[in-house]
Amino acid sequence: MASQYDVYKDLLREFLLRCEQESPALPKATLEQLECIVNYGFGILHPQRRMICAASVTLLLYKFKNPEQDIRKHQKKMEGGFNARSVDTAVASVLREEDLPAPTETAWISRESFRKEPFHMDYKGGITPPDLKKSFLCLLRDVSEGEVKAESCLLHLLRLAREKQRQSTELNLLQPNFNSIEEIIERLKKYWDTSGASKLPVIALYVLYASIISEMKKYKGCHLKPLASHTSPDARAGALGDIEILGQDGQLFEAIEVKHETPITASMVRDCAKKIQRHKISTYYILSTQTTSPSEMQGIADIVMHTRKTNGCRVTINGVYETIKYHLRLLDDPKEFIGGYREMIKKDSEISDVIKRRWNNIFV
Repeated sequence: MASQYDVYKDLLREFLLRCEQESPALPKATLEQLECIVNYGFGILHPQRRMICAASVTLLLYKFKNPEQDIRKHQKKMEGGFNARSVDTAVASVLREEDLPAPTETAWISRESFRKEPFHMDYKGGITPPDLKKSFLCLLRDVSEGEVKAESCLLHLLRLAREKQRQSTELNLLQPNFNSIEEIIERLKKYWDTSGASKLPVIALYVLYASIISEMKKYKGCHLKPLASHTSPDARAGALGDIEILGQDGQLFEAIEVKHETPITASMVRDCAKKIQRHKISTYYILSTQTTSPSEMQGIADIVMHTRKTNGCRVTINGVYETIKYHLRLLDDPKEFIGGYREMIKKDSEISDVIKRRWNNIFV
């Protein structure tokens, strides 16, 4: 008789085969929850979030096998609970074999994220950021209460994961072997000197902020909001900046607007100031790869001062390269930045293959 470990490994392998052929219908909210979980699961900058993606697979698989189980009760000691960790070791093993998001051993080794309490909506475990936590808990609630089928959710989750996996392995972007800040800046300038490159500086700054946000006191308890689509107006609707930092309360704390090949003008700053008036935000950065004309400086200074007085927001105008250079000096090893940048470029579906293929010619 096969052990539980082998039973769940074989069952997951069956689902991995089925997910390529089957596309079950699901409510829009569920699709968004699954997409959020998978997107964070493939995030290079936060490997611990892979655990939530892997745990979702484990819990959905267990629910399929045991339809009467409330999968929110993930520990045996809970009333009506089960031992999710024992199943997760089998699931993680298969996910690692398939090069899909997985922990080294089991997701349940993280005591902060997987506390000894059910995964109800008021769960106090340290799952971050808030949108990932909400998606995870809502999914488990809806599956446990019979609103959606675990089978359909698992098939769609694995299908999304396979698509992400294919995107990340199509091109081989090599890791540069230099770590000089001056060299990094020069290579970035060359890499961005092409059409369709407007998102490249945004990703670079996003990687830098992801590296320093946990180190600087001013960002204590803050986290980065996932990058929105750079090409869809709908995705940017309501966004204050290309990069947004949320505070402990989930509210907007700081935003960064990035301009590529477009110098900052007083008119541009005035438009940003109008958006700022609708928010309570600490700092707003407007950064450009182009130098601001001296004739625009006084007008910009007047708007910055007025915004500070009326809203309390500190608007800062600066260059993209100067900002990157400053933040790189805060890192122990600049190679961390260039490695994270390479991985995000490789996995971003909005960056054309033409631009991705330029990487090895410029950085290696």
